[in-house]
Amino acid sequence: MDDQEKQNRYDELAQKLLNGTITAAEKQEYLDWLNREEEALNIPADLASNRPALKNRIFETLQSSIQAQDLELTARSMEKGRRRNLFRYAAAAAIVFIVTGFVIYYFNINKKSTAPQPMVTKMQPVATDVLPGRDGAMLTLANGQQLLLDSLGNGVIAIQGKTNIKIQNGQLVYDVMQAGSEMLYNTMSTPKGRQYQMLLPDGSRVWMNAASSITYPVAFIGKERNVTITGEVYIEVAKNKEKPFIVNVDGKASVQALGTSFNINAYADEPGIKTTLLEGKVKIVKHERVNGKENSILLDPGQQAVDIAHAPLTIRHSPDLEEVMAWKNGRFEFIGNSIQSVMGQLSRWYDVDIVYEGALPEANFVGAIARTEKLSRVLQMLELTNVLRFKIEKKTATGEAAQIIVTRK
Repeated sequence: MDDQEKQNRYDELAQKLLNGTITAAEKQEYLDWLNREEEALNIPADLASNRPALKNRIFETLQSSIQAQDLELTARSMEKGRRRNLFRYAAAAAIVFIVTGFVIYYFNINKKSTAPQPMVTKMQPVATDVLPGRDGAMLTLANGQQLLLDSLGNGVIAIQGKTNIKIQNGQLVYDVMQAGSEMLYNTMSTPKGRQYQMLLPDGSRVWMNAASSITYPVAFIGKERNVTITGEVYIEVAKNKEKPFIVNVDGKASVQALGTSFNINAYADEPGIKTTLLEGKVKIVKHERVNGKENSILLDPGQQAVDIAHAPLTIRHSPDLEEVMAWKNGRFEFIGNSIQSVMGQLSRWYDVDIVYEGALPEANFVGAIARTEKLSRVLQMLELTNVLRFKIEKKTATGEAAQIIVTRK
């Protein structure tokens, strides 16, 4: 096999890695090749067969380039799931991830080169920064009254019908004293930069990502438990065979369950609605008719339904569950995400606008970092790819950071 044939083969494997179709044998072939081609990070050949030593060596090389920032990086190995053997690191050690992501980008976009060229640049301190998001939400009662929950302590905060609404250990709880005959609806919403947890009146647990909402009755009356969501939520449904739990997803689809756990990502700026099932069984019903026909599918645990406008529902049989649940577990995780997808997540969590200047590369990013990091740290790690440059600007009347300028390096 000549050099061009080899390059074509590695391009093919890189693409399979990104779209999740790579086999175990192909993945090992690709990783073995990456281990042999890490000259840009001065990795000795004798480390190629020793993955822990290889990861530590890469970690030390990257760490030495940012000593001025006094980052505390801790390497760890994560070997779970497809695509998980590709230099996995704990939260703050995501630089290695992102550099590896650049290797994949390089193969897909620059096919004339015969070897990856990951590069490391020194992080520079920034004058303007943005703190990460935190717990907080707005509760809108049936009468339109709004309660900001960010700073409220434990105790009863409102009464709706015969239901007490209270905060208990940092989450909203509904204490239904007696089910009435009137349907009163509340809406919990998280703005950008906030996340929240709550217990619905039936005991179902809800985790809300930033820029999301859920509307629900203060007591479930009738044969069904109906709620409506926007944005992204994770729900652990309380078991009740007599009352199916039905989620209306922004008027575009519905998810029907009895007792199960699932995540719904329905952000307007994401490509389609993704429903990922972790436990139990759910039925997805697309509200839009496709080719004049109703469209619905059943999901088993570990599967993901993808609902794209004007197209039939499809099933991904092996989605990356760690990536799907990363937000709930306190981190960002990127598996071949575009820059638009990455910046969309940062925009929601740090409550900033994104401004793109000039043409951007069609880069794919692979990385993970804790959501507790300041915005500047995340952007600095992304800049280590030598693909993009970021600038945080102050734009609000009070001088707060409000937007990120993204340009190509």
